[in-house]
Amino acid sequence: MIKENITTREIHRDDRWLVLKPLSFEASLKYGSSTKWCTSSKKNPLHFYEYSNEGILIYIIERKSNVKWAVYWEMIGGVKIEMSWWNSEDKRIDSIQTSIPEYIMGIVRRELFTESKTNYHYLSESEIRKHEDLILEVEESVTSEGYLNSGFWPTHTTNTFYSSDDTVRGEMYHRVMSTTMTNYLKGDIVLSD
Repeated sequence: MIKENITTREIHRDDRWLVLKPLSFEASLKYGSSTKWCTSSKKNPLHFYEYSNEGILIYIIERKSNVKWAVYWEMIGGVKIEMSWWNSEDKRIDSIQTSIPEYIMGIVRRELFTESKTNYHYLSESEIRKHEDLILEVEESVTSEGYLNSGFWPTHTTNTFYSSDDTVRGEMYHRVMSTTMTNYLKGDIVLSD
């Protein structure tokens, strides 16, 4: 569905539920509104593009109450690595902690297990250009110390603005695990017990 650059892949819609993949930053803002998800943050659109590039991102919305959940399945080299569920407060939860009925969970599971490509694969050319332009802006704002003028971490680590120690630890853990898994899958390292 495309409307005013609000591009999505609608997976399911009925009177009560909407399940979709946001395929533009504007769609992520619209359908992630009233949440604290980093993928729908106006301050740092790079989150949306990074998550789209690295996995499958789905929003589940109870339409009448506007209660929202997100599910994300990280992929490295086409291999699904880790699935995570998030409530509207951007707290990681177990899927059993949602009030999503079984038939909607079945639709979400079917999509997650049959999809073989990241969301980025489905972004339009103009959306990909926006992402590339953002990366160039970030690279141009790097100072001689390697940090961004706008309060971001060094680009070689991540492009994320950190507002708390928990966020820093979580992001760093995610990056270390992601890099380790990538190197393991490429055969560059061997993991032991």
